[in-house]
Amino acid sequence: MPDPKPKTSTLAIIALILAIACGPIGALVGVIALMQIRKSQGQLGGEGLAIASIVMSVVFFFIAGILAAIAIPNFVRYKMRSRQAEPRVVLTQVNAGQEMFAMINHGYVAAAPTGGGASDERGPWNPAACADACKADVSACTSFACLSFDMDPGGTYFRYACATVGGEADDFTCAAVGDLDGDGDKSVFLFGSDNAGRGTIVAPVPAIAKAAGCTGQGQPAGEVVNCKPKAF
Repeated sequence: MPDPKPKTSTLAIIALILAIACGPIGALVGVIALMQIRKSQGQLGGEGLAIASIVMSVVFFFIAGILAAIAIPNFVRYKMRSRQAEPRVVLTQVNAGQEMFAMINHGYVAAAPTGGGASDERGPWNPAACADACKADVSACTSFACLSFDMDPGGTYFRYACATVGGEADDFTCAAVGDLDGDGDKSVFLFGSDNAGRGTIVAPVPAIAKAAGCTGQGQPAGEVVNCKPKAF
């Protein structure tokens, strides 16, 4: 009479199921099942199932590692690019505020730096109050508060400032400077006016932009431009 077929190890079956559902646990259970089968002296079968669960777990780790190597950097880059939408929106709004201010005061605001810009975390937006002297002297208008411009209380990823030029400050350039990836190479966005129709920004860039490596020379006026496209 032939020997009865050994009973398939329940642990080996469970290991295979777990390898499909959750690789790491499946591999562990598969090793335990394989050891149990080999110690059973032929009483338990399912060695193939146990080995399959271990192999599947290894393959799972291999594929997961490749996907992570591709997905994580792309996700980080996507997140940084999405945060670079902030300076485009803010500088456009600042431009509107500057032009409205100029209609009343015949000059622009040279706004001192405020906002974040040091890392991938938001920094507080807390410009100084607009000086009382600003009502009579445009040169005394040195805060974004003079533009009646405010930001979300949560702050900004970029640091903002504006510089002016002309007898009555008849052109301006505003800059947004940030370091979203924290590597020290800061990105710079600019918006400059061009009331004389030269085609490029007229006013010098704010000091924070120069310090970040952007001189603004030759940059087009009347639109938000990325002065350092390869920096985040």
